[in-house]
Amino acid sequence: MDRIEKLVREIKKDRNVSKENFSGRLINTTGEIYEKYGYGATKLYLIDKIKDKKRSYEAKILLRVVEKVEDARLPSSLGGFIIRKLNAVKKSEEMLK
Repeated sequence: MDRIEKLVREIKKDRNVSKENFSGRLINTTGEIYEKYGYGATKLYLIDKIKDKKRSYEAKILLRVVEKVEDARLPSSLGGFIIRKLNAVKKSEEMLK
């Protein structure tokens, strides 16, 4: 199993991730920031979003996903791609078989 598959499995197993319906705009922006500026800037962006009552819970869960991506030590372009495809990752049953 490669690092990407392991990361996808770990993200998919997180019950909070699987239950949350992520805003396409939030995950796209988060993925773009991660790809361009890295973990630190992405964390600051999400901390700011946590203050927004409407997006607080979603941003907290997304921050956990970003931490998992960072821990996987993937190139930032690949990490950003995985973040942007988070809703598809949640539905990817075939990767768990």
